Amino acid sequence: PIGFDWLSMTAGYSPDSALPAKERAHAAVTFHHVLWTAGLKWNEANFYDLFGPTKRSREGYSAFVSYDRPIIFDPPETMRLTANLAYFGDLDSLPGFQNVPSPTDKLLTGDIGLAYKNLRASIGRVDDETGYSWAVLAHVYEADGEVIPSLLGQFDIGRALPLGHSSIWLRSGAGISTGARNNPLTKVYFGGFGNNYVDNGDAKRYRDVVRLPGFELDAREGKSFVKSMLEWNLPPRRFDNLGSPGFYASWLRPAVFATALVTDPDRAGYRQDAYDAGLQFDLQLQVMHRLPMMLSFGYARGFAGNGLGEDEFMVSFKVL
Repeated sequence: PIGFDWLSMTAGYSPDSALPAKERAHAAVTFHHVLWTAGLKWNEANFYDLFGPTKRSREGYSAFVSYDRPIIFDPPETMRLTANLAYFGDLDSLPGFQNVPSPTDKLLTGDIGLAYKNLRASIGRVDDETGYSWAVLAHVYEADGEVIPSLLGQFDIGRALPLGHSSIWLRSGAGISTGARNNPLTKVYFGGFGNNYVDNGDAKRYRDVVRLPGFELDAREGKSFVKSMLEWNLPPRRFDNLGSPGFYASWLRPAVFATALVTDPDRAGYRQDAYDAGLQFDLQLQVMHRLPMMLSFGYARGFAGNGLGEDEFMVSFKVL
């Protein structure tokens, strides 16, 4: 009754005749017990894949088990230990990168990480305004008897500005992997806002380490990387009477950002630089007083020496 244990079972069918018959059926079973979660999936499907460029569905079957334990829980200070182990069969693209074909149809992945947050804000805020957070993740692929480890880290720090509920943040990340350069499993891929037109994920997805608005999804790659983003959250605009009691807008949050990414900085022959600058507006909506939704608009321009940068526009409606 208090949610320590739960079981979820879903099934679906895709009537698209262009799909092979074996890919039209979808099923998933997930069981959660206190700190553990385990599940089985067949042709994993995601409803929100119907509404945009980001695809979380994957062909084939998979099984996973994960562990999530709070080490520090004294809000706003928290630290969590997470671990995941997953096996994929009949795989066509990499689990985390939809536009990268998998070099093998059978893949084992594992990771273990620590994530720390100590973020604060003043009364009336719409976003975190000061503090810092960090995370470190050790990841490994196993395919065809080859083990490919990698290590990623992230550090964010922000400070409040004299303007009401405005803050500036520096969000940085770095990673390194071993293995042959021509193996897609040895690289990390970057690109895009990552939002779908209708979505259920975090609206501010441009903050993720692998996101790079102004470039196609997974367009940039590297065995190692260093990335930094400067973000300015401008004061939000609050509304006293915009809408009806059953459906109204409460605030609009503008933010601007600029990012620099260097891939393979330790290898002069493979090093590539990429930059972007953009902005995003998040409009907070309320349905029946207590059901939040968010409508987001974004724009970014990418810059790179090889000309892969472009204009990217983003519209996303986050439901419930």
